[in-house]
Amino acid sequence: MATYTESAWGSTNGVYPTSVLTKRWTTTNETTVQCTTLTEATSGYVFESEWSANAIRGNTLDSVDGDANRDDAEILVRARIGTADETFGVLLRGSGSAGSEQMYFAYLDWAGFGSNFTLRVGRYVSGSFTLIATGNTISYTNDDWFFVRFRVNGTTLQARWWTEKDTEPAHWSIDTTDSNVTGVGWTGLFSSQANFNSEVDWISVGTNGDTAPLVADTTSTERITLSHAQTIYKGTNVTARITQQNAHTLYTVAQQTARITQQHVQVLYTEPPASTGQTIVAFIGTG
Repeated sequence: MATYTESAWGSTNGVYPTSVLTKRWTTTNETTVQCTTLTEATSGYVFESEWSANAIRGNTLDSVDGDANRDDAEILVRARIGTADETFGVLLRGSGSAGSEQMYFAYLDWAGFGSNFTLRVGRYVSGSFTLIATGNTISYTNDDWFFVRFRVNGTTLQARWWTEKDTEPAHWSIDTTDSNVTGVGWTGLFSSQANFNSEVDWISVGTNGDTAPLVADTTSTERITLSHAQTIYKGTNVTARITQQNAHTLYTVAQQTARITQQHVQVLYTEPPASTGQTIVAFIGTG
């Protein structure tokens, strides 16, 4: 059992992160496939990708390739896409060459229905695509951050997705079985569409039964998401600590204007900047 995370993407603007990712299957017709500086990202960088022709493409995590137990794995990604006519995906158990691709993948399918994206799970076997299951549909606003969590354990395939302003669902949107793709393989990002621009903030992976973890921010802009209380906090140049205790959220911040919105309960808290040495403490919760 092990977990892996990636958010720095090589930390060199304009360069493909060869120390982190490997290109799979089709590697031509690239418009932008690189590490890109983005202030609001967790590490200050995102992995940005766009191609000029349709083809099956993967960008997979090198750090997971040596894990002998990666046949059973879960992947979680924070990402955003720029226009409503795109498809975004994550893959597990990837293998093969161009024309004989093999993998399971969970993807958001625009399919021409306005701003709505639908979660689907599919497979490739010897280069042939099969749709396995369809999940929930969410109305998506361009450039909003979202999460996709995809898990393959034996023959069980599970997936869910949600936007950052919402709570992570307690149940899987897709929970099905399939036995056509077996064995260890690559883990990472999937794309097949031309003129598809995405920015991936981070990826995390859990193998052999481990859950893929949320990745903490390392920038001066703090964004902390709790999977149950779903408190989202943003500030600039602050020191912040958030924990969950007995259905309450304990929040501490020093010397900064703070704003916290708790989804569903809609608790709004603001406070002017504190003087030097002063600390603001707030208890926010449903109880």
